[in-house]
Amino acid sequence: GDGLVFMHDLRRAGITTPVLLISARAGLDDRIQGLEAGADDYLPKPFRPEELLARCRAVSRRGKAIDESSMQAGNLRFRSDTWDVVVDGRPLALTSSKLRLLVALLQHKGRPCPRANLLPVCTAPGQQPAPNALEATVSRLRVTLQEAGASVSITTVRGIGYMLRPTSSGPDARAMPGRTRELHYRV
Repeated sequence: GDGLVFMHDLRRAGITTPVLLISARAGLDDRIQGLEAGADDYLPKPFRPEELLARCRAVSRRGKAIDESSMQAGNLRFRSDTWDVVVDGRPLALTSSKLRLLVALLQHKGRPCPRANLLPVCTAPGQQPAPNALEATVSRLRVTLQEAGASVSITTVRGIGYMLRPTSSGPDARAMPGRTRELHYRV
């Protein structure tokens, strides 16, 4: 498919992997569109191998500063360099849609993440989302996190989307499994 569409889908899905876009389109407008779509660098063809290697090293250096960090909420940690999720040090296996949703929510931790940002995460690139794809994926992720003993919850923010929040780990937090409080925000 088209590289620009792919870049848009990749970034909307919350995937932050560094990207060097290589294209036969060498015009200034093409390069700007590629960078605006989310590419970290743009290399028009033809190019010399030395330039490609130098640009790959540069993108890799910039990516390491981002990828070495991990995101955490409660006792749940996501390592962006390996895409591993652990709860209390134990690995948590997630489907790709649940993993992409969790990453998107972690990137907005403590803030509401709009439905429009989350819907593409629950849909394979190039496919039309099912009417309830987001709600179904959120529901399945909630169950998976609860079963793993994660001290986080996915809260519905009415009229906006969802938010990932750390929860208390006391007995009250486990008394009502799967129950979350709706929050109301004015925008």
